[in-house]
Amino acid sequence: GALSWATVADSDTKSFRNLVINGSMQVQQYSSTALTTNGIILDRFKHDKDQVGISITRSTIAANAGGPADEGHRYAWKGTNTSTTTHNNRYFRIQHNIEAQNLACSGWKYNDTNDNIVVSFWMKTSLAGTYQFSLRTMDGSSQSFIHETPSISANTWTKVTKVVPGHANITVNNDNGVGLEFNMWITVGSSFTTSDRTQNAWVSFDGGGQAKDENVNWGNSSGATFEFTGLQIEVGDAATEFEHRSYGEELLRCQRYFRAYGGHAAYQRIGIGYFSNNDRIECPLPLAPKMRTTPTMTVSDAGHWKA
Repeated sequence: GALSWATVADSDTKSFRNLVINGSMQVQQYSSTALTTNGIILDRFKHDKDQVGISITRSTIAANAGGPADEGHRYAWKGTNTSTTTHNNRYFRIQHNIEAQNLACSGWKYNDTNDNIVVSFWMKTSLAGTYQFSLRTMDGSSQSFIHETPSISANTWTKVTKVVPGHANITVNNDNGVGLEFNMWITVGSSFTTSDRTQNAWVSFDGGGQAKDENVNWGNSSGATFEFTGLQIEVGDAATEFEHRSYGEELLRCQRYFRAYGGHAAYQRIGIGYFSNNDRIECPLPLAPKMRTTPTMTVSDAGHWKA
C-alpha cells in the first residue's frame, strides 16, 4: 500500500549547536551567597565593575512566569545596584568567553561576510530603555562588534536576537585561549564610550569606545535590577530553539574550567593520600575531564582539612 512520510522540520535542531556553556544558569559551583565584588557566582559567567555598588545572586524563574520559563529556563543571573554614581569610569557588565578551539571548529566561516553566527538571550530590567552587548575576538588584531537592543520595557522579560556576520579581519586560533568574548553592558560611563561608535559592524577594538553612549543611567539608580538568562551563540542565519542540556552535561563542561571539592569537607572524602616525611599530606585528586590548563588550588577553609 501507499506510504506517507512525516513532515521533517527545516530548522536546525542538531545537538552541540550552542557554543555557550551554562547558558541556562543551572550550574553554580562558585558561591551560593550574594557577591558584592568582581568575580563569578554562576559558572562561566564573570561579572566585573568599577565605581558601582552591586549585589549578585541567582534568581529563580517561576514555571508560570512566561517568556524564558516557557522556553524551559528556571534560573537567571541577577544584579542589583546598591549605589548611585555618574562617574565617568563606571561600568558593570556580564562576560562569557568561548574557548578559541570550540569557535574555530564550530563550522563558522568567520572570515566570510556571508556566513553568520546568531546571538540570543533573555533579559529583564527595572529600568526601561535600550542596552548594549558587544562581541570581541582576541586573536590577531582584536575586533569588536557592538549591538544596541530594541527598547526594553521595565520589569518585562524580553528576548533579544542578533545575526552577526563574519569579517575578513577576524582571527581565531585553534587553541585553548579565548576565541570570542561576549559582554552584556548594564551600565557604562563615558570613559569607555563614544557617541559615534560604530554599531552592527566589526571594527578594530578600542578600549575607550567599547560601547556607544548609554541611554539608561542604571548606575545612578540605587535598587535597579537586571536579570539575564538563556544565552545562546550558534552558527547559522537565524536563532533556533534554545539547546537545553542536562545538569550533568553542563556540570561536566563547566568542570573543564573550574571544580569545587568538598562542600561540607569534614564529612566528605575527596581522595586517598598519605603522610610524606611527617610534614605534609600528599593526596592525588582526579581531574577528569581534563582541565583547560594547569589548575591552581585555593583552600577556602583550612580547618576542614582532616588527617
